[in-house]
Amino acid sequence: MKSANANTNPARQRLDNTRFYASLRQAIVIVRGFMAFSRFRQLAKLMTVFVTFTLTGFSINTKAKLLQALEQIYKDDQRYRSFDDDIIINEDDLAYTDMINLMKVEAVFKRYGWPNILTIDDKAHIALFLVIQHTSLEKQLQYAPLIWKAAREGKLRKSQAAMLDDRMAVAHGKPQIYGSQIVCDAATNECYVHPIAEPETVDARRGEMGMEPLATYVARWEIKL
Repeated sequence: MKSANANTNPARQRLDNTRFYASLRQAIVIVRGFMAFSRFRQLAKLMTVFVTFTLTGFSINTKAKLLQALEQIYKDDQRYRSFDDDIIINEDDLAYTDMINLMKVEAVFKRYGWPNILTIDDKAHIALFLVIQHTSLEKQLQYAPLIWKAAREGKLRKSQAAMLDDRMAVAHGKPQIYGSQIVCDAATNECYVHPIAEPETVDARRGEMGMEPLATYVARWEIKL
């Protein structure tokens, strides 16, 4: 009896291999084309935002347009930060979205400062804070005075300004002030409160910012102090 290998037709095998590699090359071309198209779409959107927000302000030159723009910024910011397990987070998409949102928010700040037309609990209002909260340390430091000015004037919750201060402290490798920043270890999946400056008086500081006691706050994360 001849073995299965003996019955293999070399010419047929070479043809199959040729077809396989041809299909593989075609797939690579398709993937590259899709990636190039995606980059083109991203670039087109980037240019559109630059023209309509940064350059002309056309997309935010009325109250209605401003509110619509900020509400969309809020949705885009939270899209990749949802706790929905069905949402797959693409870090590149998240970084791109944050960049676009920052361009829009900086255009708002340049035109209006901190807008007066918003209510303190409005999603459109919160969007401004969230974008700065999620941007680079350099930009956080740049806009922290504006955030605190808005908080002192009652346009933003002091607790949100306090959270920004804590985030900047953590980024600097320093103890936080109000205990708002929870750190999770990717290796052990354990979460803990980033070290706090003068922890014995943290609840007093939190109270001044309208924040609940630290023990109540961390209980929602199911961690202990």
